Amino acid sequence: MSQIYSHVVDVALPIPFAETLSYYLGDGVRPAIGSRVWVELGQKQRVGIITSYHQNFISNNTLKPILLDLDCGQPPTIGKDLLKELRWAANYYHVPLGEFISLGIPQNLRKKYLLASSVEYSIMLNSDLVKDIRLGKKQAEVVELLARGNLKEKDLIKALNINKKILTPLIEKGILVRTTQAPPQVINVNKDKRLSLNQDQKNVIENISKKIDRFCPHIIHGVTGSGKTEIYIRLIEMIVHQKKQALLVVPEIALTPQLVDRLSATFGDTIGIIHSDISSRKKMDAWLKARTGEIFCIVGTRSASFSQFKNLGIIIIDEEHDQSLNQSSKQSYSARDFLTYRAKCKNIPIILGSATPSLETFYNVQNKKYDYYYIGDRANKATLPTIKLIDLNFAKQKNGISIDLASAIKEHTNNNKQVLIFINRKGYAPVLYCNKCHDVERCNRCSSNMVVYERWNYVKCQLCNNKRSITRSCNKCSGSRVPIGVGTQRVKLELEQLFPDKNTIIIDNDFINSESKLKEVMEKIKDGQADIIVGTQIISKGHDFPNITLVGVIDGDHGLYGIDFRSQEKMAQLLFQVSGRSGRGTDSGEVIIQTHNISHPTYKYLSEHNYVSFLDYLLKQRKETDWPPFTHLIALRVSSKNEHKLTEQLNAIKTLIKKNQLKINVLGPVFDIIKKRKNMYSGHLLIKQNNRRILHEAIHQIKLILSMSSKTKGINLKIDVDPYEL
Repeated sequence: MSQIYSHVVDVALPIPFAETLSYYLGDGVRPAIGSRVWVELGQKQRVGIITSYHQNFISNNTLKPILLDLDCGQPPTIGKDLLKELRWAANYYHVPLGEFISLGIPQNLRKKYLLASSVEYSIMLNSDLVKDIRLGKKQAEVVELLARGNLKEKDLIKALNINKKILTPLIEKGILVRTTQAPPQVINVNKDKRLSLNQDQKNVIENISKKIDRFCPHIIHGVTGSGKTEIYIRLIEMIVHQKKQALLVVPEIALTPQLVDRLSATFGDTIGIIHSDISSRKKMDAWLKARTGEIFCIVGTRSASFSQFKNLGIIIIDEEHDQSLNQSSKQSYSARDFLTYRAKCKNIPIILGSATPSLETFYNVQNKKYDYYYIGDRANKATLPTIKLIDLNFAKQKNGISIDLASAIKEHTNNNKQVLIFINRKGYAPVLYCNKCHDVERCNRCSSNMVVYERWNYVKCQLCNNKRSITRSCNKCSGSRVPIGVGTQRVKLELEQLFPDKNTIIIDNDFINSESKLKEVMEKIKDGQADIIVGTQIISKGHDFPNITLVGVIDGDHGLYGIDFRSQEKMAQLLFQVSGRSGRGTDSGEVIIQTHNISHPTYKYLSEHNYVSFLDYLLKQRKETDWPPFTHLIALRVSSKNEHKLTEQLNAIKTLIKKNQLKINVLGPVFDIIKKRKNMYSGHLLIKQNNRRILHEAIHQIKLILSMSSKTKGINLKIDVDPYEL
């Protein structure tokens, strides 16, 4: 029997099987669209977001009530503009709206957390009512101070050292007004801390400033050390003068301390930080203060893309090419592409900066969709480093260090210069190998070898962190097991033997596990307390250490020959980036790359510092093979605990797609590069179509077809739009 409800709201919840659910509102409860509410979902209670309202709603089912308005009458957690942008993203990435919204809300706000409990009240003066009213001494001091501008209540009490009760009669008489509106921020730009600009930087800023009031993607392609950060700071300053806010996104936590230090030196402490290594409370505070306009700039990693602002004026993405801007777990999305859409919706500029722009970005430049600026010289008149290749087919080496590389390390460190040794493998060695039966120690939960950690006497899986003690005798044939290959720890030990009087440190995720530890190590490098730095890609980009004059790459071939169509692009970007850490100060730099294939085209372009020609070369390859950006891809990913069942499910999906004759190309099925992870097998079908609209229409049809077929019930399907890795 149908029932009429006077007020009903649709609520988005982080659930995989429905976009929204309907709940009714009780008398007097009227939370705004975008507000967080506490509702029943089955036998549990969850936080949801109101997405729409209905009046006199007729339902054939009995609806449950909204239990609690968690925003307590404050402005809604998700504003109208952000809700629109999240709707677009959920639709584009084929993710239920509630699941995608949950990405945009700080963790504390996904819980039963009353927003009013976190509100900081400000005090405003109603000057019209002050006349002809007798005030006590302390009350007069309050009025005098507030005549200069609003203050937070706690700051007012602290400044005058008064009891909170002194404010009560003034509030009751209307002389003072308590409000949740933040007092206006006065940002004093410290121009003494700014770096001087060269002509290239001035030209970029001048051209972008002409379009600072409207949507336009701007690509700043500047060689490493060309001063892109100073350009970002000047553009943010321009926005601040317009009383607007800025969002600056970087791919990795490791890049935030240096940026925050630079911004704080110029703008003070009105900066918020959002990334996974700061507390949930601090992330929430930054998010809420950006929403009210209390802070003018958010700096953060991928999750900062969903920050809400009172008046956002510019979006900047540093290292726009970096794969860390793409989320592949759970809900897949590209922060760069989502932020480009946000900028378009808000009609504001977006700045994409990189020394190694992605091929998709370069393709958009060629098609005149993005404005492009190239800076080929370093900002401080430093020269780009010389590139030297060492042929590992002939060069003698021990534990990854060739004689030529060791000689160069000795020369540079003896001249009181620092050396960076790059190897993109953690641990002591990537393989524990039996020299009798040739067996390799593997993870029993994942399709990966166990990495050897001699220092801690265990082997560890890099996928699931499974550990076990090292056993030197093979459990299959009783042969001897030896570590094969090199990682950061083995390279460090070799360097310590070669240069016992030098201080050698490691920078990788095993040793740098917090922002405080990262800052500590970075300061040590800047202060000259480290002579040789052995690092993974955590140190390959964005960092500026003027005293590093030599970069050594242990294995330049790693990644060049991967089966992913993006493998060569990713490895080239890494090589260009890590090479750019050398010679950024007054002394010239040198880069030594050890390789088994010195004739590979990537090394030719790297030696010439000619990344644009490398992209032209890649574009020709992609066009010939019909890979992005000349076509569009969506991966249909399936996972299962049973390998055979996984294959059956993928084939069943492919059969249904073929049967319905959709206008798409279907490739596969194939197992993922990492076939098994945490006891789950995974594989995918790849859907190709040159027309993006037709591709997405086909995916909507596929979802409908699969939902109606008994053969595909219970399949754990994930849709990965524009997959970054296959």
